[in-house]
Amino acid sequence: MGPQRAPDSRLLPGKSATYTAACEMPTSQKAVHIEGTPGYEYQASIFTGAVK
Repeated sequence: MGPQRAPDSRLLPGKSATYTAACEMPTSQKAVHIEGTPGYEYQASIFTGAVK
């Protein structure tokens, strides 16, 4: 499955959403940190994970 549009629906407490994103990076890269926010008036969240 390729990259998808980020989910834009609300989540109930305790629930989660998953989607696939793609970007180019060096082959030596082992981890990625992504900062996201649903809008300017919200505090950002930081997600980390292993590069596959």
